[in-house]
Amino acid sequence: MRDQSSAESGLGPISLAVRKALADEEAAALAAGKDVSLSPDISPSVLISRGLDLEADQRALKVEMKKTWTHSRDRELTRIQLRSNTLIRRIDAWYSALQLYIPSTLLLRQKATTTKTIPPYDLSLWLPSQIGTQAQVDRRLTGHRIPATCGASARGSDDSKAGSSTPHYEAQIAVSRDEYRQARIALLALGKMLGKKGLEAFYLPLEDGDIRAMVRPELDDIGESRDPNDMTGATRRVSSWIWRHASAAEDNHTVYEAEAVKVEWAKSRARASRYQEEIRIVKEEMNRTLRFFKWKEARWYEKAGARQAVEEVSEDYDEGLRAYAKRQGSICLTLRRRFEHAWQGVNGEIATAYAEIKEPALFYNRTAKEREAGEVTGFLPVEPTSDVEMS
Repeated sequence: MRDQSSAESGLGPISLAVRKALADEEAAALAAGKDVSLSPDISPSVLISRGLDLEADQRALKVEMKKTWTHSRDRELTRIQLRSNTLIRRIDAWYSALQLYIPSTLLLRQKATTTKTIPPYDLSLWLPSQIGTQAQVDRRLTGHRIPATCGASARGSDDSKAGSSTPHYEAQIAVSRDEYRQARIALLALGKMLGKKGLEAFYLPLEDGDIRAMVRPELDDIGESRDPNDMTGATRRVSSWIWRHASAAEDNHTVYEAEAVKVEWAKSRARASRYQEEIRIVKEEMNRTLRFFKWKEARWYEKAGARQAVEEVSEDYDEGLRAYAKRQGSICLTLRRRFEHAWQGVNGEIATAYAEIKEPALFYNRTAKEREAGEVTGFLPVEPTSDVEMS
């Protein structure tokens, strides 16, 4: 009664490759006469593989049971119940096999016994990663679990990249998401037991907001705090880390996925180049604006006595011309100083932006602090000047 489609959804190309590697390793050990199996039917690699299968079946059953409700059809409820019964029997058989390699799991199970009814998908399998330091575990089992968990992690990231909104794919995404999260917890626990470092930085936590398509803007940037003048949000478009992760460069993807990553990278590079060009244009416009007002100010001051030098004019008329020219020169000076004051922090912002482009860690640290503080950065709009006019 096992649902093959649901079970296979948790076995990606990497996971299958890891299982093959474990089988090859076991074959090499048998050829060398170093069989460490405690049972002719179950070797350490087979034990770990069965545990991974049970984990996948638990996640698939959890998704299926969440789809049912009180008024579901009897046929659907019967199918779920039979699948649940089958899983319980397989878990009981797993417990018996596990005791051969980790006898202390019997005591751990007795201590964890409770009067509450536990759903089959929440039953603990007492894998080495779940036991941790509660009992002594053969390092051969933890050594086999590490690569298998890596495969499950990568597969979880791959399936989570789907952006479809259909219920079928949403269920697959939920299974893969839970698979990655569970595999990450197991991997970090085993890494701590084996003294492996750097796993937390490589296997990042998968949040619900991280599961999105490459072309979809970051959800956090869409809200009331968004600049109303920036309607496209193209410069804020950030691909989820599942696309930028190191595993995205491995050859376990389809040709379509590989090409999609290349296309999105090309688009991002084009946006970055266009954005830098716009920055250069705006800086040049700012500089020209300041130079224009400085030139215009000097021109008005020159005109203050120009009429008197050309022809004889009355003293009162000359005084009026000088006053008007100086007034216009003062207006140009005021406008130039206003713009200089409004733009005084722009060069610093641009320098910071280029530093973050060169060192992306600076950008991620800054945005993380801003989100924790609930701040919104950006340039303040330039306030309009007074009601003066230029002739």
